[in-house]
Amino acid sequence: MSAHTNTRLETADGTVVAYLAPNFEVNGISDNDLTADARPRGEPMLARDLQLISFEVTAQGQFEHSDQLPSGHVTDLESIVGHSAPITAREQVNRIREFLHDRTMTADGTVAKPFHFYDGPDSYDNVAGDIDWAAGQFPPVNVSAFRPVDEPGAGRYEYTLSLQVGLTEHP
Repeated sequence: MSAHTNTRLETADGTVVAYLAPNFEVNGISDNDLTADARPRGEPMLARDLQLISFEVTAQGQFEHSDQLPSGHVTDLESIVGHSAPITAREQVNRIREFLHDRTMTADGTVAKPFHFYDGPDSYDNVAGDIDWAAGQFPPVNVSAFRPVDEPGAGRYEYTLSLQVGLTEHP
């Protein structure tokens, strides 16, 4: 496995949406939604932990023009975009946009399948019975935000990709 394939976003059927390299950073954020109740003056507030925990992963980096990438990365990009180099940073950004906006909705208004995300040994592609938080085997992800920033004339796009981790159905 090459360095550029270590951190990637895929569809549930294994189609690579994007290689999130080079210069990327991945951060996980777990939030606990506590309930707090005010009390009469002079009494301390009551805080209740209802275990309403959410988990978000944010990947940040930049998409580079294929002229700036190693040959193995370029070959893999050619494979996923369907044509020979050159492949622009804009094409890589628009590929993510295409997959975000062209998703099949189910009758209840949810997306039929979440995305799978891979970050080195951590995999976000596991069903309820296979989740192992300690071993880095997490549930799939849904994209909550994609923020590309164009650097005119530079041939690159910096981006932030926010992913909500969780199952799409109750087990």
